[in-house]
Amino acid sequence: MGKRFIIGLIACLLVASLCACGNIASDTSDEAKDTVVIINAQDLIGEWSEAVGGRGMMTVTAVDGEENSVYFEVVWSDSASSYHQFRFLGTLDEDGKLVYDNGFVGVVDCDEDGNETKTIIEEEASGTVELVDDGTMIWTEDAAADNPHEFVRNA
Repeated sequence: MGKRFIIGLIACLLVASLCACGNIASDTSDEAKDTVVIINAQDLIGEWSEAVGGRGMMTVTAVDGEENSVYFEVVWSDSASSYHQFRFLGTLDEDGKLVYDNGFVGVVDCDEDGNETKTIIEEEASGTVELVDDGTMIWTEDAAADNPHEFVRNA
């Protein structure tokens, strides 16, 4: 009887801890995140992943001789055979956000033989990139301002 009691107790504790972790991970509070002023654009250099659906990957690279600018390249998977590609140069503004108005947007479709077809969607896209207090990056395209994208830094 003692063994069964201990096993049951361990099982209950395990289930309770899993439930608690699930509640933490799925926090749906409406608490607003505070924007962090970007002091040095170079701090964003690295690989980032889209936080919600995991479909977007962002690479941020340095621009030679430009301390306040970085180059962004985003690949956004639409399906197994198609993806959007975004490229832009972000420049730090007086509000501590990176802004751009030189963005390229294209779509790449692959056929069953691996041949790519590239279509240019836009060559003067605009938007902003900013950091929030939890370390995530928010990318907002002006053309889709009501649908900002949240990215987390890859380890």
